[in-house]
Amino acid sequence: MKRRTPLIALVLALVMLMSACAMPGILINSQKNQEGNEYNADMENVTNATESNGRIWPWEDPSITLPEFTGTVTEPGSVTSLKIIVMGDASAKDAWEFFPQIAKEAGIDIKISILCMNVNKSQQASIYNHRWQSFNYTHYQNTGDGWKTLSNSTSRTSVLKSENWQYFVINQSIWDSGKADTINAGDNTFLAEICRTVKNDIPGTKEKCLWMQTWAYEENSRNNLFNGFKDYGENQMQMYNAINDAIQNYVVTEYYFKQKKGAEVATNALKDSVIPVGTAVQNMREAYWSDGLTRDAEYLSNTGKVLAALMLFKSLTGYDVNDLELSDPVFDHARPHLGVIKESVNNAYLNPYAVTPSVYNTAD
Repeated sequence: MKRRTPLIALVLALVMLMSACAMPGILINSQKNQEGNEYNADMENVTNATESNGRIWPWEDPSITLPEFTGTVTEPGSVTSLKIIVMGDASAKDAWEFFPQIAKEAGIDIKISILCMNVNKSQQASIYNHRWQSFNYTHYQNTGDGWKTLSNSTSRTSVLKSENWQYFVINQSIWDSGKADTINAGDNTFLAEICRTVKNDIPGTKEKCLWMQTWAYEENSRNNLFNGFKDYGENQMQMYNAINDAIQNYVVTEYYFKQKKGAEVATNALKDSVIPVGTAVQNMREAYWSDGLTRDAEYLSNTGKVLAALMLFKSLTGYDVNDLELSDPVFDHARPHLGVIKESVNNAYLNPYAVTPSVYNTAD
């Protein structure tokens, strides 16, 4: 028996080694299937070129070109710096992740602070109730040299008072996207209280409250940690419409979000102080991406993050994103799809509460 022990141990070791060697392949396949359901995420990994069996993929078809942007644009160089403070959940962190690289290409100095609230499902109304000041948060900051996690011992008020922020951007928790009662509940208007507090804490008068529209879940979402897709009949468009209804009924009607008249409108590239990230996502889904752009049916994938960052950039600057090359290596994975990404952003900018048909739509 003792003589067999080394042999058994050797066999077990070989089995473990073979399993370990197989792990990277398993992980890669898992990542490949995170996005673009219709094409099994081949477009994310650009592995389709030799596997298309003669098929011309939408992003390779020379007859499909990015439409020109038909709206008014801001001249490059008009925006030289941006100081932005963001409050939200992990969906905010996703949306802003690649924003600094876009700003750098455009020659814009930035300072972005994200107060990422650490909340859980049991805390209904998430970041929008009168106790929002007491929630724990993780403070992420980027001044153009990468994201840093700062000490959370600094109070929220100290962060707000630390800079003459130009914009305060807030978004609904991804758990509660489209739930109107997490923005407004009877006589207690959570959003107004937050904006009023923020404006009192931020020095100067330049700060403007903005709302980042979140996105609907994937059709195959079954994650009950997010209050359940069943609340929307497991229907993506029903959820998207609920998000728009909540914004139009309870966000843009607030004093702090109402569009100002006069010169500010001419220099502000925003409509109703809303950044339509959710509409950009839905626009791209209507193209060849089908039901992709998230890594777990809720939070954004890498390509979804690029789309969101470009939407944020377009809304804050008014620049023509068609002229951006997005040459930073962080965009390599999305480069084959910049046409549909830019188109989706442009269409959302012009029509923030409605899905716009895509020239990249390959439906028969």
